[in-house]
Amino acid sequence: MRLTIRTRYAIRALYDLAFHAGAGPGQAAQAKEIAERQGIPFKFLEQILQDLRRAGLVEARRGPHGGYALARPAAEISMADILRAVRGPLEDLLGVGGEPGPGDIPSLVWGEVGTRLIEVLERTKLADFVARAESAGVRRAVVPATMYFI
Repeated sequence: MRLTIRTRYAIRALYDLAFHAGAGPGQAAQAKEIAERQGIPFKFLEQILQDLRRAGLVEARRGPHGGYALARPAAEISMADILRAVRGPLEDLLGVGGEPGPGDIPSLVWGEVGTRLIEVLERTKLADFVARAESAGVRRAVVPATMYFI
């Protein structure tokens, strides 16, 4: 399976929210910050974030601490959820679920491969990426101190 740029950027944006903006839902980051940290074109990222919002993976917040935040904990967001948000049903994407004709062994084999791939994508959570980054020593973004002027 080949991941599109849109899919890769969606995964990177959600990883960024999970890793840099906080370990769970609630902490927000602005799209501009995510785009800069992940090297994603800002306008393209905004479109992707809207897809992720419609899928219920992120929520948009207004106000001084606004931006985008995970809609649920990273441990509850699977790679399958992300792919579905930006690509549609995985069964259609992988050609799983159709009835093969008699003796159509390649379709049977590829159908099983697709089914197993979906299972792996369902088990692989966004929190797994965060844990790997932490164990590899990746540093979190430093939040600048709030300055008050009188």
